[in-house]
Amino acid sequence: MSRWHWEFSALDPNNPGSEWTVGIAESHYRCIRNAGHDKAHARILLVKEVLETPVAIRKGWSRQGKSDDCLTYIGKPAIDYHKICPEICVPAPPGMVFLVFVTGGGTIDEWTWRKHKEGDITAPDDVEGELIWQPNQT
Repeated sequence: MSRWHWEFSALDPNNPGSEWTVGIAESHYRCIRNAGHDKAHARILLVKEVLETPVAIRKGWSRQGKSDDCLTYIGKPAIDYHKICPEICVPAPPGMVFLVFVTGGGTIDEWTWRKHKEGDITAPDDVEGELIWQPNQT
């Protein structure tokens, strides 16, 4: 039995060129689905893309109670989803990046769109963690 309801291969920032398995816990997935959070549910489709081909990875979340070993995967998908239906998508929101927050143990805690600092897609608003990986570093 899997540790998670949804599993993904993610770029391993500690070992460039390698991957590690991360995932969304069953209880977290059930909570999103049962609460009717259609956008969060649909955007699980973007999580895979961002984990496999991020534009950057930051260590640390700047969130109370979250340790420094947590990672923020930053991506720039071209599309967005509002409902679970891969055939129905809209353009990505302008001036925003898609973030996937992963705990040190590999559990995906949250995924969302967020504005980035002017001219720097590796610097999302309210994520002050250390930049530890960019594609040109492999």
